[in-house]
Amino acid sequence: MWQVSIAAIASFCWASAALAQTAALRITHEAPGGIVQPGQTIAVTATLTWTEPMLFWRIEGDLTASPNSGAAANNAFGHPVTPAANTILDPGVPSGGSVLGVEVQSGVVPLFGPPYPAPWWPGAAGLRVLEFEWTAPLDPGPVEFNWIEQGNSGPTFFIGLNPNAQTVPTTYVGATLTVVPAPSAGLALAAAGVAATGRRRRPSA
Repeated sequence: MWQVSIAAIASFCWASAALAQTAALRITHEAPGGIVQPGQTIAVTATLTWTEPMLFWRIEGDLTASPNSGAAANNAFGHPVTPAANTILDPGVPSGGSVLGVEVQSGVVPLFGPPYPAPWWPGAAGLRVLEFEWTAPLDPGPVEFNWIEQGNSGPTFFIGLNPNAQTVPTTYVGATLTVVPAPSAGLALAAAGVAATGRRRRPSA
């Protein structure tokens, strides 16, 4: 007669559930249509979401601008949390238009760290792992923003009662901002003059 332990059944169930777990990291910005002018400052955000039930553990990487133009500043972890003993909230270091060396770790270990589960590490609602301000360069053209994982590994999560953090299939969605020069003051004045002249013209008798 076959005898299967409760632990083995639980392990199988959680392993099966893990196959359906996925994550996504999306980069967004606040510029309508993705169009900015030279010197304009725009907020850029990297948000991590994942399917439940998973408990976030760690993500590490760079948010790169390509070309690495413009200037990144005021980088910060963007989500309100109650840190645990080994929580890491490192928003990285600006380098040109990029932010390098971002490292976020929840500090929550299943069945040990407070609290479990962790309501302040959301899944579907999204975890803002990085927020920063990007100032557009003088040179026109598109600038692409992408997330590059350090060590070629994706974000890790605790799944069920497995004490080992695991990576899951992760989709990365970048963003593009296009720098478009504003019309020069001379052209604007010339256009205004033409419009005014057109309004003053009267049909000849």
